Order: sequence, then structure tokens, then C-alpha cells
Amino acid sequence: MLTILHTANIQGQWSSLGITEKLSGLGGLQNITEKLAGIRNENPSAVVIDAGNMSGCRQTREERLNFYKRVSNAAYDAVVPGWTDLALGTTCFAEIVNASGVKIVPYIKQLGINTGLLPYSILKKGKACIGIINAGIPALKGAQNTSTLPLAVVINQTAQLLRSSKNCTLIICVVQSSDKKCLKLAGLSAGIDVMISTVGKTSLHNTEVIRNKSNHEVIISYAGAKGAMISRIDFTFNECGEKINVASKAIFTGAEDESYAGILKRYAAYNA
Repeated sequence: MLTILHTANIQGQWSSLGITEKLSGLGGLQNITEKLAGIRNENPSAVVIDAGNMSGCRQTREERLNFYKRVSNAAYDAVVPGWTDLALGTTCFAEIVNASGVKIVPYIKQLGINTGLLPYSILKKGKACIGIINAGIPALKGAQNTSTLPLAVVINQTAQLLRSSKNCTLIICVVQSSDKKCLKLAGLSAGIDVMISTVGKTSLHNTEVIRNKSNHEVIISYAGAKGAMISRIDFTFNECGEKINVASKAIFTGAEDESYAGILKRYAAYNA
């Protein structure tokens, strides 16, 4: 079994949300770190991804550096930068990444390959080879056309490279855009297994499954706001490396003493 965990929109939040927040008691990197440690005890090969906006838009350079050091301690396998992460410029961000040791998915086109491809990273966990495509806002900046159909084409070209030349068995694409655009891209996709959206206010169901143009399943996964939720997806493969089962659920952080139904009720109010 391969477990994928992802967060998004933590926005520099270390402790759980305060009493004035609709999601009070939930979220924050501190709670996320504790939850991830528990999951890794059960499943050491779990892959942890952040889909963007780790930093708060008003954080100083020093605050960002300290926060990213905590991100490094949380042992994320890959972080996809969002617009808040790059708010102080790419040079500053690169310095912070180097000093903190956080593993970043490239956010500019790789040199030495077809310039039509999107930036990507490759992770290896046991027998699994996982490709992560960055179709986030910073990665698309400067692209000639980011409308849905041309973007789907370049996503599919990148996925084809990862599948055929890089031997990836699972391909994840991070899209920092609206849920409607994410649904359209997933429907037009080819070779994508999971599409992660950074939409903050989502339905209570943190994943959807749709069919792409080849009638293959694509999981669309949402992570909510300020780290209140970790999305978990478990893949089971057969001996030939083919997916035979997928299960997903939302894990709410920092709310061990609250009923699941109570959390959903508050989350519904937040999303209203």
C-alpha cells in the first residue's frame, strides 16, 4: 500500500486556530507535525506533500526562515511553492529553502528539457516511483497561455514524459486554481492519477473521482485552509504495479477530543 498525505494553505500558522476563528482548535503546523508522526509510525513509507502557500503573506524573511525550518522538521517529502511563499521574491525564497533544507518541487521550467513541459520532481518510496507535476501559479507565470485546454495539453505532455521516460508508477499534479478549473483539467487529463487542488473553501468531501478522456479514474483532492485538514489517499497495487483499490479520507488536525460530526458541522459553517 502507498499512502499519499497532503496539506495546503497553512499560511505561516504554527499553533491551532484561535477562539475567534470558525475552525478554532484545528490546524497549524504544530498539530500537523504531530499527526504526521503518528501516521508515519504506522506507515513509514507515507509520502507527505504540501500543495502551496506554506508562508503567510505578511511574514518577514526571518519569520519565513524559522517557519520553513519547522517544515523541514516535519519531514515533508515535497513542497510546491505558492504565491505567498514567493512574496519576497525568488532570490529570497531560494535562500530560505537552502538554509532550511526543505525539499521543494521546482517552480520554474527545468533547463535542458523541452520548454513546453512543466516543472516536476520524482520521489521514490520503496518500489513506487512518484512523479509530482507543478502546475501551480508561480510555475505558470510567464507561460504563453494558461487557459484550460492549452494547460491540459502541457500537463499531459509532462505526465507522458514521467510515465514513459522516468518510469513513474503514480503521477500527481498540483493545481493552484479554482475547483471548477481543476475539475475541467482532470477531465481533459491523460496519465494523471491524482490532481491536488489548493482551494481553501471546499465541500466536506475532500476527494472526488472523475473519469478522464480515456475513461480512467482521476482523484481530485482538496486540503482546505490553514492546515485544518490533511487529505489522505491510500493506494493498493497488484503484483504488476497496477492500482486495484483507492481509499481516501480527511484527517482533521488538533481535534482529538471533538466528534467527527461536530467538526463537519463547523467545517460546513466555514465553507458556507
